Order: sequence, then structure tokens, then C-alpha cells
Amino acid sequence: CTHGHMRAIVGAVFHALCISLALEHQRPPSPSDWRRILKFLPQIAQLLRADSEIASFWVPTWEQQAGQPIELALEATCEELRSALDCASDIAEPLTEEAYRKLLERLGLLSEETRGTGTTTAVIAAALAYAEHLSESPDPASALIMAANALGSDTDTIASMLGAILGS
Repeated sequence: CTHGHMRAIVGAVFHALCISLALEHQRPPSPSDWRRILKFLPQIAQLLRADSEIASFWVPTWEQQAGQPIELALEATCEELRSALDCASDIAEPLTEEAYRKLLERLGLLSEETRGTGTTTAVIAAALAYAEHLSESPDPASALIMAANALGSDTDTIASMLGAILGS
């Protein structure tokens, strides 16, 4: 979220809530859990406006630079996240390297323009964690290696986010 783009902020919050659910339930969050997380994300604007320092300096500066109220950007970004989750939510079995690569492509994570986008990076990490959970013989190391070796994607970020969820 240090980048200040709404995708980075929403992606960071989505990822944090995935970790929280993993800690609470001792398993990676499922697609139905992802949908529940979506319901909380519109509160980000309220939380930013409730913090006196952020509300007095950061929010007005952000809105001036973005040319729109933070609520509109948040709404659009949550809709993008919803679409990405729709794309990833049909996981019914562990991901092979080929299936993982196809999911990276569908989410735009192999494109220079969208590689490393906070929302889709968080989605792919959550999806890979859930897929690993579906395995009859889970092997977190293999999932991490697959994420780290998917050249052309944001390998280090995806693998570290995946590791955080699986480690939780």
C-alpha cells in the first residue's frame, strides 16, 4: 500500500484478511470466504477518513492526484477485484503448472501493463493457497516453487503472499 494506488491498497487489505481467516480457521480461505471478504472492503474509505492524519493530508492529496473521490476509486477497484475472484473461483482441484500459468494469463499477471497489480496478485496467491489445500497430499514447498518459477509474473510477491497464507 506504500504505492498509494487503490489496487495496491485493496490488494493489501484483501491479502491481510485472507491471512486473518487462515489463522482463524487453520486453512486457506475458500472462494466463498473471498466473497465474504469483499463485503468488508468498502469500509476502507471510512477507515482512511476516520484517521485524523490520513484524512487531513493523505486523502486530499490522493484525491487531487487521482482526480476523483477515494470512494469512487474504491468502488471501481472492488469491482475489478470481484471480476478477478470470479476468474479464479472455479478452482476445484490442485493446480498443475500448466493450469497455474493459464490462470496467470486470465488474470493478466503475465502482461507488462498489469504484472504486479495488487488486487490480482493477492487473488492469485489466495487461489494457489486454496488449490494447495485441496490436494490429497499437500506440499506447500512445491506450490511456493511453482509460484517462484512462473517467469514473466511477479514471482517474488506472489510466492511471499502465498507463503504467508500457507504459513498461517
